[in-house]
Amino acid sequence: MTEMAEQMEKARALLAEGEQLKALVIASDVLAAADDPDVLREVHELAVEGHDRAVGLQKIHWRELMIAAEARREHPVA
Repeated sequence: MTEMAEQMEKARALLAEGEQLKALVIASDVLAAADDPDVLREVHELAVEGHDRAVGLQKIHWRELMIAAEARREHPVA
């Protein structure tokens, strides 16, 4: 398992435990370092799940992560 995959597993577990902010930080870090379309898809999927669970300002942050992941998938950084 790659380091990014491990980080995504950790973010998923944190989200499941209700640790949204920690999960969001990890997912954001993975997004910043990712160039693999599968990893970008995973970040987007986690962001959707986080957005669905969130309330208040956290909802906005998850939405921002969703948008960033979509943009990276559509326009990869060379």
